[in-house]
Amino acid sequence: MRPSLQASPHLLLSLRLHWQTRAIANVGAPRSLGVIHHKNLFKMENWIPLTEDEYEEAWHLFESKYQFKPSIYEKDWPSIQVLNEDYLSYYLTSTWDETEEFDRICSIVFKNITSSDEYLYVLDWNHECFMFCPHLPNGSVEWVIPFYPDGDYYIFFPKDMRWCYFGHPWERSVTLIGIDLINEFKKNKPSIFGKILRKR
Repeated sequence: MRPSLQASPHLLLSLRLHWQTRAIANVGAPRSLGVIHHKNLFKMENWIPLTEDEYEEAWHLFESKYQFKPSIYEKDWPSIQVLNEDYLSYYLTSTWDETEEFDRICSIVFKNITSSDEYLYVLDWNHECFMFCPHLPNGSVEWVIPFYPDGDYYIFFPKDMRWCYFGHPWERSVTLIGIDLINEFKKNKPSIFGKILRKR
């Protein structure tokens, strides 16, 4: 069943405030926020490209917390430092074209640990980045950032950074940061998760 696209009153208020803020900054029309207004019904879009300010903010949050150091060299892996949180890194046993089950499970996990109107930051190193709501369909967008790191670092996290999903393309691994994310994946473990590379 497709999830309902009708926004809650709380979300509508947040969106209106967000819209007003962007209008002041002269960064675009309501549709750029992922909101479509038609016949008094607000509907939400998904995979909303980050503005330049949002892009800088999202990368600053991630890099300042985890000391991100991209590298193709094994001596530099895992490319992030997790200081005071539980984490678990899995080696990925399959390739990007064998990920149907993995994609389905990741979608379930992200839905289980987010509210129905919550957007995540989704970062793709040196490429366009997005806001993504796990509870909404992808819609008509031509490209979405996958869960499997098939050549780039793919990173998903909520704005409060209570957890983080970090895909490493060269190590062919996924690091789960935060006990809620770890526990959800333990309950819904993909067959693509192989040996544990590191953990706390």
